[in-house]
Amino acid sequence: MQLLKVPFSLVFITVSAICLFVSEAASADAPDTIFYAATGEACCGEDPHAVHGIQTPDGGFVLSGKSLDAEGEWQGFAVKFPADLPSGTIWLDPEEEFTYKWVHSFGTDGKKDGANAAAATDEAVFVAGFSTNQSGVIDRYLAKLDLLSGKLIWETTFPDRHTSGESAIESVQITADGGLIMSGFVDGTKVDMEGFKSYGNPQSGQAFVLFLNASQVSGNSAPQKPVWQNIFSQALSGKSVKEVSGKESGYIVASSTRYEKHVPLVLRLDKNGKLLWWEKYEHHGELTDITVLYNKGEMTGFAFSGNLQDKDGGIDGAITKLTTDGSVVWKKSYGNPAGGDGIFSNLDAGNPKLIFDECWAINGTDDGGAVMACGTGIEECEPFEEIDALYEECEADPRKTWRSMLVRVNGQGNLIWQHVGSYRFPDENGEESEEVASSASEYVLITSKGQYASVTDLAFGLGLQLLDKD
Repeated sequence: MQLLKVPFSLVFITVSAICLFVSEAASADAPDTIFYAATGEACCGEDPHAVHGIQTPDGGFVLSGKSLDAEGEWQGFAVKFPADLPSGTIWLDPEEEFTYKWVHSFGTDGKKDGANAAAATDEAVFVAGFSTNQSGVIDRYLAKLDLLSGKLIWETTFPDRHTSGESAIESVQITADGGLIMSGFVDGTKVDMEGFKSYGNPQSGQAFVLFLNASQVSGNSAPQKPVWQNIFSQALSGKSVKEVSGKESGYIVASSTRYEKHVPLVLRLDKNGKLLWWEKYEHHGELTDITVLYNKGEMTGFAFSGNLQDKDGGIDGAITKLTTDGSVVWKKSYGNPAGGDGIFSNLDAGNPKLIFDECWAINGTDDGGAVMACGTGIEECEPFEEIDALYEECEADPRKTWRSMLVRVNGQGNLIWQHVGSYRFPDENGEESEEVASSASEYVLITSKGQYASVTDLAFGLGLQLLDKD
């Protein structure tokens, strides 16, 4: 699901007059919002869509994604939010009191380019995604930026082994030894790349995992080739790769099968990228991300997120927990949140035929549980036009305006809290109004202080909502 963007000029009369209010619906134990920082097209290009975020070692945050270039095609961006943001709602703009630290944009007008993920060391930020070369073929893209200034140190591509094959990086992470581990796809067929994460999926290709060592990562010149790269013919694309620490060190990769309607697939690798085991999970629904679970420092297994069509025709968020050898411990679904304020006040759980709860990212918590990032709302009412009562119910439901949702569960998959939020626009007098902007949480991370940072796609831009720790 990609939100329909509202032109910035139609949302606010002037930037200096901005006064935004957060509309929330949270279960009793949900943490409070510390700040909600947002920015728009002045930052990152037309129709910016953030799909990933990290906290940098200096306490700031880098959000990455894609926007539209001068010819209406995708371009990539990464933007750094500062570490010293105050509490409350903040609009980041060069003309305001607070603004973003830097922006890195890349790509060629009229060509497909985008950033899918980022990673950071004490000195640099690495931005990973895809870029179209001079022959019109999409290649894997990696850039190294200075952490403080955003200045480009180097950028490079990793072309496909076949000159006509398309490829992209979907996931990147700094390893414990200071290297970079990346995953994505190679050998894709031209025009088969619909997008990534909430705005589509590659439709062809084979999954790869690639490793650069600390020496290559720390240098001031781009690496020429990886230390190792492995390609997995049974998998379509490496949606997410996470390092596994401890005695069973290595990596876990979230993917899907190539020929079975994208059935979820998980691959376990050793520290050199050798395949230890792989398993399919046919009843989970769409797989979107994976995390390693630890309880007080001891690894207890893995959990992956996704989207599952329910028996009524709607979509629920889903989590499947695995043992360390890939066996299913439990699978549970979540969604249809009730309540809210403003236009969402007094809502019940709603009609499950109408409501989509789409979940795009998951991260483990230190108690063996996890937190999942989602959007919740009604996609459209037109499919129900021939069913009068259902169509009328759909048209009357305020959930046509999407909201971002975080789902926090314990190690048994039981719901600890659920947090639903959205922006509320001011009225002509700068007071709180009933108008809210559609939003969806695209990624969630846990900060160095144990807080929850939700990367949001907004109808007018992108945001970062920071929630207190449990």
